[in-house]
Amino acid sequence: MTGDDVDFPKPHPEGINKALEELGVSNAEAIFLEIATLIYRLESKRMYLQ
Repeated sequence: MTGDDVDFPKPHPEGINKALEELGVSNAEAIFLEIATLIYRLESKRMYLQ
């Protein structure tokens, strides 16, 4: 699933919903964890600490 596969980019849920549909998983069965922001924050803080 890439940005070319959706009409609305993040943070719109279209990409996640399409991916779940392709996997045959319902929203009620899924847990989504967005870690990109956390990784960015950790990397930013590490840069300042060096």
